Amino acid sequence: MSKILKLSVLLVAVGVALPVFAADDEPPTLARSYTLKVTSGHQAEFEAGVKKQLEWYKKHDETWHWHLWQYETGPDIGTYIFRSPSHTWEDFDARTERGSEARAHFMENVAPHLDSIRSEIGEILYKLSHWPEDFDEFSLHYGMTEQFIHTIGKIHEAIEKTEWPANYAWGVTVSGGEVGTVWLVIPMKGWADMKGPDQPFNAMLEEAMGRPDADAIMQSMRECVRESHNAVARLRTDLSYIPSE
Repeated sequence: MSKILKLSVLLVAVGVALPVFAADDEPPTLARSYTLKVTSGHQAEFEAGVKKQLEWYKKHDETWHWHLWQYETGPDIGTYIFRSPSHTWEDFDARTERGSEARAHFMENVAPHLDSIRSEIGEILYKLSHWPEDFDEFSLHYGMTEQFIHTIGKIHEAIEKTEWPANYAWGVTVSGGEVGTVWLVIPMKGWADMKGPDQPFNAMLEEAMGRPDADAIMQSMRECVRESHNAVARLRTDLSYIPSE
């Protein structure tokens, strides 16, 4: 069983633009993402193809946001994630025709420079997140999802109680990935933010609930998690699409 990684090491995110919703509205929780492994020596051609895709979106008044992330650490360094956040299940039905057209253009201009494409749909757990949007992914033991969600709920309560200065989002893979995968996203403006809050995570947890309960929470995490991975990804604003409105 792998040890849980620190909950303070993760994503370099600069200027993420998201759809805007009214303050009392519950934001849509689903995100569609494509993991793109570029063929060796084809990075320039790949990025040129992405720019053609963005031009197609602009010409056809695309309404979805598309952010391109590039891994900078971990075994997938150089791999990209093309991601569209803040959707409902109904959005996918409404996009059937437009999605087919966009996919055909993508396959013509981008796919020839890829070794592989993986598609996933994930869901953000907003009630357990502090979000103003390094990527940590946890694979759980079968049947332990409920305990894990309860455990991170207790951690979320501790962070709120101590007003620990951290932003983060928990989410789950609901389609296209391994069953029982939970991920943690932590936004950062740059590498300097990797230092994290002055108060260490474990000290915050102990302040909020006392040493015995803090130890019990971390033990619960270790019981749930089969393995964990983390990586840093950088937002490529030059290769991302934001609708004009």
